[in-house]
Amino acid sequence: MHLNSHVDMIIAARTGQGKTLCFGIPIIDILVRRLQKLNHQGEEPIDEIKGLIMSPTRELAIQIKDHLEAVVPSEYGDKIKVCALVGGMSI
Repeated sequence: MHLNSHVDMIIAARTGQGKTLCFGIPIIDILVRRLQKLNHQGEEPIDEIKGLIMSPTRELAIQIKDHLEAVVPSEYGDKIKVCALVGGMSI
């Protein structure tokens, strides 16, 4: 399998071994490359979901969001948005 094959993945490892960045950095890289391609073609990107990460707890979902926001390149911070959608909390 090579990086651009866009396949679903399941990753298992102990806490602190880099799972979030292991799957998060390639997602962000794909988004940055698509934005660069669109910018060179003079087109505006369409607002849509490009990646989905599911987690078993809301705390982990928020932690994943925080880690991924930290690695989004600053020049794409206004184009690449990371959010956590969780239940069981007040609006």
